[in-house]
Amino acid sequence: MHTCPKCNRKFKVNNQSHMCTTKTIDDLFEKRADNVILAFESVLNVTMDWEPQSIGASVNTVIFTNKKAWLIVRPMTKELDLKFYYSEPLDSGLII
Repeated sequence: MHTCPKCNRKFKVNNQSHMCTTKTIDDLFEKRADNVILAFESVLNVTMDWEPQSIGASVNTVIFTNKKAWLIVRPMTKELDLKFYYSEPLDSGLII
């Protein structure tokens, strides 16, 4: 994996196009509702032991990667927006 020397984000491809940012995950959750923070902590707890993976902050999102991005988390004001990348459609009443 390639690590950007400016922002320390990790990518599968050397010199992958991206927007460097100095934001941290904590910065993205400033002024967010408690339930949004608790939901993200739950996601972290469930995925903590999944190896190998890298978790980092982008401009407006938290990106979970394992060679490729597989989960994008966008902290909204009152909800946590999750986008999963999976090899087949997930059919569940719990997922919108």
